[in-house]
Amino acid sequence: RRIEVEGLDVKLVKRKDGSLNIDDLAGEKITSEGADKPTAAQPLQIDIAGVELRNARLTWRDDMANTTTSIADLNFSSGRLLGDPAAHRFRVEKLTLATRGSHGTDQFELKLAAPLLGLEGDALESQAVDLLARLNGANRNVEARLGLAGIAGSGKALKVSDFRLEVDGKSGDATIKAQLASPVAVNSEARLVALEKLTGAIDLASPKMPMKHLKLPISGQLRADLGKQTADLELATAVDDSKIGLKARVNKFSPLGLEFALDIDHLNIDKYLPPAPAGADKAAAKADGGDAKIDLAALKTLDLKGNINIGQLTAHRIDVSRLSARLAAANGRLDIAPLTAVLHGGTLNGSLGINAQNNQFTIRQNLAGIQIAPLLKALINKDPLEGRGSVSMDVTTRGDTVPALKKGLAGQAALDLRDGAVKGINIAKSL
Repeated sequence: RRIEVEGLDVKLVKRKDGSLNIDDLAGEKITSEGADKPTAAQPLQIDIAGVELRNARLTWRDDMANTTTSIADLNFSSGRLLGDPAAHRFRVEKLTLATRGSHGTDQFELKLAAPLLGLEGDALESQAVDLLARLNGANRNVEARLGLAGIAGSGKALKVSDFRLEVDGKSGDATIKAQLASPVAVNSEARLVALEKLTGAIDLASPKMPMKHLKLPISGQLRADLGKQTADLELATAVDDSKIGLKARVNKFSPLGLEFALDIDHLNIDKYLPPAPAGADKAAAKADGGDAKIDLAALKTLDLKGNINIGQLTAHRIDVSRLSARLAAANGRLDIAPLTAVLHGGTLNGSLGINAQNNQFTIRQNLAGIQIAPLLKALINKDPLEGRGSVSMDVTTRGDTVPALKKGLAGQAALDLRDGAVKGINIAKSL
């Protein structure tokens, strides 16, 4: 009729050798040749009027990863619980789940409500499902709500007419709010998931941003093949009057292999960066870079290929048009080649390379037909040179700090200007 459990306390430990502290509960395996062969088990049939679990606690300690996750006040209840695999009948009524716990220093809370979930043969019966999750950590908190409504179909082909996700987060004095909605189609046999009409928006707010508030509308679609571990994503958004389109393909989930194409018509990054403090240019010129370590560990596991195309770009006072870059990251190395653009009346063509295995950086650039004065003004806020011509650079360096990179610089650079001038020098007077 009913099953009620109160005060259950479970402690699971994964030891450093990978074994679990409950491995011995499985019993000894019969391996002798003379042992009787097991008889075919009858399908388990379950029909319970109700199940209730109150004040349960679960602790999971992973000695291999040196992490501990604790779940306290786990409460689970349901109405009728029916399971008959032979007849393909499954049904659970009035399902609720509530718990709170911790992972490291973060505290979390989960709440789940599903009034009815049932399967009769291939026919699925369901009412709205709601999930609430909260996470609180040091100077940050996140609340997410997931809702599923209009669930129909069968165990093989499921459709959700209304999938909604709302996220409300805060980190320091910055806040983020996101809403996503889409119909969902799931094919369990082919292991396909599709969100064909994603719509929503992301709101960012921070007193440190120049515009204080930024809203990004989102539209697109997502398709995933869980069997082949692939996924395709298309997204479109806009930043002020800048239109941004992203196409991405996941070739494998683990380790992540990703290909992408990012297209932007025009973008002024300086509008979204905090203003530099007074005297920053002088301080930067005097700074030696410090001894802070340059950590490239993230590159060692990165498997990435992509293209970036931007019609007009303004970044750090430099105006660029027709920017095109090809990125490839694998085996701890990131290469950006070719990297082309049009700027200050001329063209840029070159490449950048970073090797995380030995912290080596390679820069090869060729600027042709460049107006040197406005370029220097944008880069160093000074224009000691005038003229139009070319700048070439082929340098490498290695090190894990900025001073080490400066010390390890090797290669060559060349400057060739027509109608050139060095400001502040009067040649006639000097003669």
